[in-house]
Amino acid sequence: MALTTTPKSATADSYVSVTNANTYLTTNRTYTTEWDDAVEATRERVLRWATNLLDLHVDWYGYPTTQLQALRFPRVGLVDRDGRNIDQDTIPTLLERATSELALALLQRNRTAEPATLGRGIERIKVDVIDIKIKESARIELIPADVLAMVSVFGRLADSSRAGGGIVKLERV
Repeated sequence: MALTTTPKSATADSYVSVTNANTYLTTNRTYTTEWDDAVEATRERVLRWATNLLDLHVDWYGYPTTQLQALRFPRVGLVDRDGRNIDQDTIPTLLERATSELALALLQRNRTAEPATLGRGIERIKVDVIDIKIKESARIELIPADVLAMVSVFGRLADSSRAGGGIVKLERV
C-alpha cells in the first residue's frame, strides 16, 4: 500500500516518501546496502515504522497544525537552529532526512528487539561480590544518536524512552 505523506492529512502515515528517502540516502550515505536490497513494499513499511517510532518516542515542541492530522507534524510554533520560523504547512527537510536515517537503521538491525539476556543486556551477575558486565552488543539505542541530533531542533527524547529506565526480573538459580 502506497505511503501517504501529505502534510496535515488525516491519513498520512510517513514523514517522507520512498522517492525522497531514496534520493537522500543514495546521495548522502555510503553504506546503504540494506536499503538498496529492499523492495518498494519493505521500504514503505520501514518508513511507516520509523515515522511511528519518532512520533512515539520524541516529545515534539510546538503544537499540531490541525486537530485532524494523523501524524504529529507539521507543527505550529517551531523555529530552526538559527531562529527562523519553520513552515507550519510542510514537513521539514531535516525531519524527512531523520526519518530516512532511522528507516535505514531499522533495516540494518531490529532496534526494537529486547536484548536476550535478562532483558537489558546484562551478561553476568555475581552475588558474593556484585559484578555486572553489560554485553556491548546488547546496547542498542532505539533511536540512533545521529537521528536524535537531527530532530533535536523539533523536540527531545521522551522521558519514558530514555535508556536505563525499566525493571529487570532477577531469579534465583
